[in-house]
Amino acid sequence: MKLAIGCTLIAAGLVVGSAQAQSGESWHRTPMITVISSDSDSRLGLVDEAVSFWNKTLEEAGSAFRLGAVTRLVQPAPEEALTSLGESVLAARGGSVYVPQVFHDMPGDLIIVLADSDFISFAGPFFGNSKRVIGIKGIRHPPLTLPNVARNVIAHELGHAIGFRHNNDPTKLMCGRPWSCRPDLFRSDEPRMFPLTDDEKRQLVRMYPAGWKSDSPAAQPMQIERGRYMVLTGHCNNCHTAGYAQKEGDVSEAAWLLGSGPQGWRGPWGTTYASNLRINAHAMTEDGWVSYMKTFKARPPMPWWSIRETSEADLRAMYRYIRQLGPAGAPAQPFLPPEKEPKPPYIQYPMPGK
Repeated sequence: MKLAIGCTLIAAGLVVGSAQAQSGESWHRTPMITVISSDSDSRLGLVDEAVSFWNKTLEEAGSAFRLGAVTRLVQPAPEEALTSLGESVLAARGGSVYVPQVFHDMPGDLIIVLADSDFISFAGPFFGNSKRVIGIKGIRHPPLTLPNVARNVIAHELGHAIGFRHNNDPTKLMCGRPWSCRPDLFRSDEPRMFPLTDDEKRQLVRMYPAGWKSDSPAAQPMQIERGRYMVLTGHCNNCHTAGYAQKEGDVSEAAWLLGSGPQGWRGPWGTTYASNLRINAHAMTEDGWVSYMKTFKARPPMPWWSIRETSEADLRAMYRYIRQLGPAGAPAQPFLPPEKEPKPPYIQYPMPGK
């Protein structure tokens, strides 16, 4: 692999898609499920039902993917943190989602919290192959008080965690905003799961085909550690982490790859600013990241020719490392043309002689 010793700057002008607060990309491993609730929560059985529904649907569709084992933890739900996360997820429009530390510390890949408080049930955020959280509002709050609603709300949010977005069909499980569907439409005197659309069944197989295989548990940490190594030895932090070079690398990992902040690089091309890789990676699929890195061309000082020589395996490892950091911070400042004077601080490259 060839990586230039210097700044690996991805162009600040990279266009990234809006974050979808209630949808995610597919899993690369079998997600282990942890349910947080009181010991007598009546919804525990509904979680088992919802998991069984999705695994049966996957089997009938011919997919090899399955949701993993369910572990129950009897402990108080982190109500304030859950409400905060839900508000952040539902408000996200291409920006960052703040994930309280309590969720990072919970065991499992897919965390389902059966809360007591009143909020809009949600699923997210979606950091590639890392943890995902489902928050279900208290059973005493409408419309979960209506018959059959809680069952389908839980299955609906699991659908988001698997990778589905909303549709506009009020007779189907995944109907939701911005269309007029609301959870009270799940009301039924007879217990039943609302179905998927035919298109969603086909999408399920596209996301998780018959040949789908889970990454081995050992491979995940190894890939992430490899990605971290690539970020360090490729000197990504020198440009993409504010103050990293000045502080000789003494910057908390939580602050890595958030962009160069106010510092720019000025030369004959204009002034560029190092992008926030955590936002950019969050807006891309893994395949999209690899394709972009193999084809893009950026303004200086980004050594894009060296990135193109990076192996696909290493690019995937970098992607998974950056994604597991989670999106945070703000997008980079826009590129300035040569005739526009930037505000300091900036690094001045030699200008052509007059």
